[in-house]
Amino acid sequence: MTPYREVMLAALIPAICYFATVYFVIDFEAVKLGLRGTTREETPRIRTVLREGWLLLVPIGVMVWMVVVANHSVVQAALASIGVALIADFIRRRRFMALREIFRSLQEGAVGAIEAVAACACAGILVGVFSLTGVGNRFVDLVLAYGQNQLIVALIMTMVVTILLGFPLPTVAAYIITAAVGAPILVHLGVPQLAAHMFIMYYACVSTLTPPVALAAFTAASIAGSDPNKTSWIATRLSVAAYIVPFVFIYNPAILWAGPWYDILRALVMCLVAGYAFAGATNSNYGAPARILLFCAAIAMLAPVIMVNVAGVALVAAVLVLRGTPRWIGKRQR
Repeated sequence: MTPYREVMLAALIPAICYFATVYFVIDFEAVKLGLRGTTREETPRIRTVLREGWLLLVPIGVMVWMVVVANHSVVQAALASIGVALIADFIRRRRFMALREIFRSLQEGAVGAIEAVAACACAGILVGVFSLTGVGNRFVDLVLAYGQNQLIVALIMTMVVTILLGFPLPTVAAYIITAAVGAPILVHLGVPQLAAHMFIMYYACVSTLTPPVALAAFTAASIAGSDPNKTSWIATRLSVAAYIVPFVFIYNPAILWAGPWYDILRALVMCLVAGYAFAGATNSNYGAPARILLFCAAIAMLAPVIMVNVAGVALVAAVLVLRGTPRWIGKRQR
């Protein structure tokens, strides 16, 4: 059984790279739409915000410390952070939280737990159906028949199955079902066990914003009052890096915090620069030559070879230097 701490460390760099790429994509989108940032007068001062709300970070810090440093269980860390949150609330408001508010918080937590328990129960039923009817074994035989020693084929088929299962099922359920039958295939083809499960988990999460279902995008659309279909397609376009990251850490294990520190550091830096290049290639208003070069640079920087990484960085630098040339920039550039 893999310790939760190792899972957290393995997921750290892919998460940083994904959210950084989303930031870059949204920044390019803001430039295309002509949006402006807040002025210095409109921007809250960091010192003021931290002085007024730093206590709100303490419960989160306690939870992370207990799991990562003290190596306690997640349940113990959650209970401790709840107690610290009550103390922090008392310090901020100079009074204890009312019993009605405590009961409402407990009710919301219970409802959330019931949803997770129901998802796991449904997943258990479906896993039982898969094993009793032989559908799971049939899936394994199918992937092995088409993939055999072709890892990329097995990865693509696993990705498709995970996303399809994620349409009608919650994320946890889709992961459990696919991991039960798909992870052994990837491990059989030489993928480390942790990387195989991380690969499946990523696409189980991505399924919630993949059209035509896109449950997360539809929920966001209902809150924002926007068109659900348009919102789902925009969410897919802005989060396109999530479809690439799992393939990257399969071929470059350093991204999952595996190997010497200098390989991990290089993988982190290259992934961040590749995220910028990928965002520019998919969502900028640069001209076609620049976007093609940025896409090639992003692919080169994700390779586990230093010289290929250097070539990718050189391509990005060339685009940044030449982006003032009209033929490199789209007509919407101001």
